[in-house]
Amino acid sequence: MYPTLGSEKQPQRTDTQDIEIWHRRMSHLNRKYISTLKSLADGVDFGTMRKYKLNCEECVTSNQRKQISRFPVRRPKTNLEIVYIDLCGPMQENDFWGHRYFSLIVCGRSKYKWLHLLLKKSDIQPIFRR
Repeated sequence: MYPTLGSEKQPQRTDTQDIEIWHRRMSHLNRKYISTLKSLADGVDFGTMRKYKLNCEECVTSNQRKQISRFPVRRPKTNLEIVYIDLCGPMQENDFWGHRYFSLIVCGRSKYKWLHLLLKKSDIQPIFRR
């Protein structure tokens, strides 16, 4: 009357599900090494290795590469046409005058650099207005 252990019908696993399980268990091995594993180890059985492509999101993400542009970057024609600005801080230690931040401004054409020491982060606004 009462169900016993093992009396319930277990859903059948397909070969592709077993391959995916072993793929994840073995740190995302590719198909070639998974099929080699089957012949090397006892207890590894996942049916026949058909032409099956592993659709693992982690593997797809890790194999993506940044596309490199083959075109040169356009250089600015005049000074201060492109300006790069870094604002850094707060520093753990103040300098002699009490500054905790600094900004570095670099001209894109001449590569001339300006370094500004700042007491507060908001002190960068008057520098932009000049």
